[in-house]
Formats: sequence, structure tokens, C-alpha cells
Amino acid sequence: MDAKQLAVECAMGRCLFSRHVQVVEEFGKRCDLPPRILYHVSLVLDELLSNIAAYGYLDENRHHVCVSLGQDGEDIVLTVEDDALPFNILEAPLPDVTLPPEARAKPVGGLGILLVRRLTDSITYERRDNKNVLTLRKRIHHHCEKGENTHECDNAPAR
Repeated sequence: MDAKQLAVECAMGRCLFSRHVQVVEEFGKRCDLPPRILYHVSLVLDELLSNIAAYGYLDENRHHVCVSLGQDGEDIVLTVEDDALPFNILEAPLPDVTLPPEARAKPVGGLGILLVRRLTDSITYERRDNKNVLTLRKRIHHHCEKGENTHECDNAPAR
């Protein structure tokens, strides 16, 4: 594996949750990535892992999740593969955040999915070999760390 790639497979649970921030930080050092970009990637990964743990399994068996990070030109590529229940984040309804929380459709939720979609530039999903394979791309905007305040720095919603 080259310096611009990093993968970790771990049992779903404390091991993965305690390591994901370290994995993102290590990847960032290898690739000399801006802190803001790493923060976004870490938030996205935390939300994805939280949702997998909370909603992905109907049993108490041990399950593994594989997380890989890579750099492809000016993109960070994050792939999360799990054997949880099928779930396509692209088909999940988004909450209407223009309404106050009490006026939104029930059950309350979806804010994490909205966060993931807004902090990434593209998302693909496939169900392969009884596994969810989610690939997210985050554009690296090095100029954002130089104090420039542009729409790119704030990040547009995923397409």
C-alpha cells in the first residue's frame, strides 16, 4: 500500500470508534492535507460508523467494518464496507431544515445523512457480496487554508 492510501478493518464497536480519528489523522499527515478537510472527513466517518452501529444490525454477533482512505489527484476517497442491513444513503430522505424541529416529518432524524451529503462532493453506493459499499469523494481545496472565503471552502452539497 502506498503512502497515499490507508485501510483498517476492525470489529464494529469501540475498536473502530476509538481508531477512526487516528486513522484520519495519520492519513492526513501522509498526504499533507489541510486540517479543515481532515475535520470534515472525520465527521463524515464518525456519522457513518454511528449509523452502522445504531441501525445496521439486528443481532448481537460480531461484525467487521472496513474503512479505506486514499488520495486520487485532488480528491480524498473514503470507502466504508460493512455487512449491515442494506442501506443506500442516496435514497434516504433528507429532513426539511427550513422547518423548526417540531414541524418536521416524524421520526426525527436524517441530520447526519444531510451532514454527510453536504460535507462530501460525490457519493456512490452499491450492494456487493451482501455488503454495503459506500464510496465518498471529498475535493481538496488547498487554498481554503490560506484564508480565502469561497463557496468551495464551505463545500457544496453532494451531487
